[in-house]
Amino acid sequence: MLTLIAALLAASTTAGTFTSQIRIRVFDAAGRKLTYSEHKPLVKLEGHGYARECSGHECSFNVQVASNETALSFNLTVYWLGVKVYRGAVTLNNGSSRTVDVRVNATNVKLLGIDDGGGRVDSCRLKLEGAVKLTLECGTTVSLPFGLYKVRSAELLVAEHYVPVEVEDDEFEITSDSREVKIRLGVANSVTLRVVKADGSPLANGTLKLTFLGSKELVRVYDGPIEGGVVKLRDLPYGEYLAEVYWSGLRLLSESIELGPSSATITLTTSLMPRVELHLLDADGYPLANTVVYIEGAGLRMTALTDEGGWASLRDVLPGFYNVSIKWLNETISAPIYIGGSGSAAVRMPLRTFKVVLTPKRASDLPSGLRAELLYEPGGYVLAQSSLDSPSPRLTLAPQIPIPIKAALKLVVYWGDRLLVEKAVDPYSRVRYVNLSFVDLGVEVVDATGHPLPGAALRIEDALGVREAVTDQYGRVLLKHLYGERFEVEVTWRGVPVARKSVAASEEELTLKTYVYNLEVVVRGALGQPVAGALVGVSISGPNFSLEVNATAGSDGLAEVKWLPAPPGSTLILRVIKGRVELARPLTLADLEEGVVEARLDLLMDYGWLQLRVGEFIALVAAAALSIAAVALVYRALRTRLAARKVLSEYRLEWEAAPSSFWDRLRASIRAMLGGEEEEEEGEFFEEL
Repeated sequence: MLTLIAALLAASTTAGTFTSQIRIRVFDAAGRKLTYSEHKPLVKLEGHGYARECSGHECSFNVQVASNETALSFNLTVYWLGVKVYRGAVTLNNGSSRTVDVRVNATNVKLLGIDDGGGRVDSCRLKLEGAVKLTLECGTTVSLPFGLYKVRSAELLVAEHYVPVEVEDDEFEITSDSREVKIRLGVANSVTLRVVKADGSPLANGTLKLTFLGSKELVRVYDGPIEGGVVKLRDLPYGEYLAEVYWSGLRLLSESIELGPSSATITLTTSLMPRVELHLLDADGYPLANTVVYIEGAGLRMTALTDEGGWASLRDVLPGFYNVSIKWLNETISAPIYIGGSGSAAVRMPLRTFKVVLTPKRASDLPSGLRAELLYEPGGYVLAQSSLDSPSPRLTLAPQIPIPIKAALKLVVYWGDRLLVEKAVDPYSRVRYVNLSFVDLGVEVVDATGHPLPGAALRIEDALGVREAVTDQYGRVLLKHLYGERFEVEVTWRGVPVARKSVAASEEELTLKTYVYNLEVVVRGALGQPVAGALVGVSISGPNFSLEVNATAGSDGLAEVKWLPAPPGSTLILRVIKGRVELARPLTLADLEEGVVEARLDLLMDYGWLQLRVGEFIALVAAAALSIAAVALVYRALRTRLAARKVLSEYRLEWEAAPSSFWDRLRASIRAMLGGEEEEEEGEFFEEL
């Protein structure tokens, strides 16, 4: 060991010192300065126990080695971006100084990003793999070592954000001849976005927001106006985007679109309809003409005026649910509607053209002087009013404006100064019929036997008061415009109440049978003979009334007592007078219902100025009988003598001629003359002869 050390020391002391200076300048293959950001080439000089390195484009080395040689060879190595781009030998002379220019296996290359239209894309970034791994900005010049490279990824600067883009030509080779490298990227050179309405017409005055969805973060690539319905953009990366269209502060469209090689023009069709025809109808489907309508919904507020057909044109309308309203007096009437893409929509408002028709319940017409009002209840607003100057079958109240179907309405009807009706009415249909309780009541008044009773006085009490009427020659009367649901009818005859009935309004014809009777009084004398000219009277009395009905018997003894009022509870007395003879007797209901009574007077003979009762006649007959008997005796005596004289005169000659047969014939003649009287009388007469 000591021997070795001694040998080395001896060698070092005996060898000389080699010194030299060298300056090395590094260039690319074309003699240009290597460039890449702040990077510098690394130069190494090695040999003969000398090893030094320098980072820079120009390096100077002071070489000192122990050597007695006049020239020595050293190894020169150049690294660029960590890649050995040069290795060679350099010979240095002892005590010399020299400059060496080294061209390395690298060249300055300009990397260009190219879009699908062949245009240059500057705002991009490329990640390369090959001889070196670098991330380079598009459009920059960089010195790359020779070799095969692959673009692993690319990014495009969009709105201050780098977003990934596709790389179509991802491999290239760097040689000494390379000057530019064009990398075709998935970037659209020019994109035209057409924004249109539902019918394809351009959307003006809108805003487009375009967001790239292909990166980790959402990147808004455009946020600006839509001019003339078109937005033109450049250098957009391929991929998925979210397109949002705003108009009047409303988002009309939010749609995902895919941008690719064939997407030079993309049409964004919004749901905004340039024109919608709105048909405004009432609850029954009839148009509401000349009406100001307010439409609000989907973020829009519109006002329109309907035409005569109820149509209103709305411009720039979005599909959706709307609230359609109109003004009615001091209120707002609304209805929902959905407007779709058909270009027209109909809405039925909860109101209708309404009228109230007043008709009589059971009468042929309404009376004159009738007037009515239709009021809107909350404020007492008069919607319609009407009146009748003459009788009419109906009275119509027709408001000039449609009426809400839930409006609180009140109907008020007057007849003169009397309030007939005050009631709520609901417009649940276009026409509301209201029957007023007017009734035409036909009344026939008959007597107890069913025959008409003319001239009967009627007193009718309805809901409005008392009315009076008189039957005609047929016992009839038409009571017009009675009012109410029930009536009290009373009939009086000659001041005597003879019938009363409560009548429902449903009855159209009423027959009142009264307690009025027709009575036939047969006046006969004591022997049953008719008594002509007898005065017949019936006196009727009852509560608060009394009267007498008279008649005169005809030649047949018949007296007709017509229309005799005899209500229940009354007292009837029949009186028959003929001269000095008078009869009075009560009448019963049976007598009245039978209709015939016989009045027997104590009258045997009636000589007009003289009437003989039975007693008087008997006395007179007795006196007359005595007188007649005396006269009869005288008459008989005279008669006998006269007969004898006649016989004697006739048979005198025969007697003188034949006296024997004469007496036989004489007896036969006497028998024939006396009419077959008794033989005693015959004998007496014969003897007298």
